[in-house]
Amino acid sequence: MLNPPAESFTLAPGNTVVFAIRFHALFPGPVEAQFRVVSNDSIQPTREVLLRGVGFVSGAIRNVSKTGAADFTTIQSAINAASAQDTIRILNNSAYDEGVNVGLSVANQHYLTIEAAPGMTPTLVGSNSPNAVLLIYQTLGVRVEGLNIISGIRNV
Repeated sequence: MLNPPAESFTLAPGNTVVFAIRFHALFPGPVEAQFRVVSNDSIQPTREVLLRGVGFVSGAIRNVSKTGAADFTTIQSAINAASAQDTIRILNNSAYDEGVNVGLSVANQHYLTIEAAPGMTPTLVGSNSPNAVLLIYQTLGVRVEGLNIISGIRNV
């Protein structure tokens, strides 16, 4: 609550009290919560109000381009620098020959987005990767969009 009333207060019949509640999502997507009002009303002493909201990704955008025209030249280096809710955006159609690991070396990479920039379809090749081309390990809500993933021992 942004402006909570006193811990306990009296409200005369027919009167109202106004307060604001701020929604701060910890992850993207739909979220529900209950707000409980407890009173001395003999008919309905407890009233629950369903609150709904939609979280959106509010982290940093970390751009990747093999040409060096971005913050990072490899997908993995951008992931290593990422925090929860960041977006890794690949700006070109290049083939990235690397194994990509999310959550393996850096903690708290929940709800990362790894995506191709609009109109682009980069390829994650992984021929130099001894394991999976893309490994998502002990992390929540990782989204991968618009990439071709090929080769390696296991693709995903």
